Amino acid sequence: LPLVVHAWERSLHAGWGEQRVRGQLVMVDLMDPDGCAQPLRDATSGRLRLPDAAPLLRLPAVPADPLLALHLDFHTPLRLQHEGRPLRPAELSPRKLVADLLRRCNLVLDLHLGVRPAPFDAQALVALAAQLGDDRSALHWRDDARYSARQRQETPLGGVLGRWTLSGDSAVLAQLWPWLWLGQWLHLGKNATMGLGGY
Repeated sequence: LPLVVHAWERSLHAGWGEQRVRGQLVMVDLMDPDGCAQPLRDATSGRLRLPDAAPLLRLPAVPADPLLALHLDFHTPLRLQHEGRPLRPAELSPRKLVADLLRRCNLVLDLHLGVRPAPFDAQALVALAAQLGDDRSALHWRDDARYSARQRQETPLGGVLGRWTLSGDSAVLAQLWPWLWLGQWLHLGKNATMGLGGY
């Protein structure tokens, strides 16, 4: 956490965007797994109070299996791609969603934990996802951009936002559910490491 705070401070001091607009980190809040915020630092004291990290590193238990449907509410743009092109809501599918989710899980397990091979049968899970029905009527595309200092230009960050409902046989959903539950912390799609694809 001190390194993350230091990185934010340096980034804000260097400035953001094409005009390199500077800022100041005023406050740091820690969100616990229940969604409650506790302030760790503010502008008046300037001190960073570090909590005991152990209880914060545990994910909440996976809730009971969904019965016939589940809703994924995307709050940051989801950029699933095909041949380098971002997919619009009409082009998405449960199969593509689960395939990209399992790829992300596999990368995190491999790169950060050294777990190889992945502890799941990706082909079987993707085949199950292809059996699901879905409702994408509440999804919409939003164009966004960010300034790339390296490229010295704006780069697109648009993606899909809104609610995606997956439905189908309860046995199928039950097998996919733990991975879909985990995905809310890993995020999905292009630029997931920047916070995109959050649900």
